[in-house]
Amino acid sequence: MKFYLENPLRRILAFILLNALPLAANVIPVDLPPPDAKPPVKDKPVKVYILSGQSNMVGFGAIKPAAPQYAKIYLSADPTARPVLLPFGNIAFLQHGVYDAKASVYAGAYDAKTDYTKLKPVKEEAVALGNTSAQLPSIDGPHTVVMNASVDVPYDGNYEMHAGFESSSHAVIEFEGKEIYRKGDDGQITKSKVALKKSQRYPIRITYMKGGSAAFLMEQVDL
Repeated sequence: MKFYLENPLRRILAFILLNALPLAANVIPVDLPPPDAKPPVKDKPVKVYILSGQSNMVGFGAIKPAAPQYAKIYLSADPTARPVLLPFGNIAFLQHGVYDAKASVYAGAYDAKTDYTKLKPVKEEAVALGNTSAQLPSIDGPHTVVMNASVDVPYDGNYEMHAGFESSSHAVIEFEGKEIYRKGDDGQITKSKVALKKSQRYPIRITYMKGGSAAFLMEQVDL
């Protein structure tokens, strides 16, 4: 997964607002008069505003009650995903945390009626959940993988969670005992949002119907 980041371009924008209007005026004209040969006025204040930075100097923040800064905000735990604003679609990518991700592998194909918490796994393994290059553990023959982990977010808000990539996107995500994501064999996805607070860790459980990538993505909604 690659994220676009335009080359740095240093820009310094200087705006000099001269208090050259009569006291009765309440606004400053859009087009200021060009400089001339007249000596500077020394008995009136001058305000100078200097904005400096680079073209890739993007700030990420929640502004209330203003309009959203970005049309869409996605969050990834992949270490190669750097915070960036894409040059199209006004889409921002941020990072979120994943902690203590551990996968348990159970023999047999996925069965919605099975309570996997009451079964003994055939195999257990720590997994870099959210890393797009990581793969779910597997065994020979039909099997089911159940992932337990904790996640956090950088900002308060409502979020949706998306499990896996391609085959491993066929999964169920549970949050605080409630199903918030499901993609079955028919390819239909049902999902619901959850309210998360920044810097607080939340346990999640992902049951994969099929193996594959350990990718994991979050989207901030209700912007």
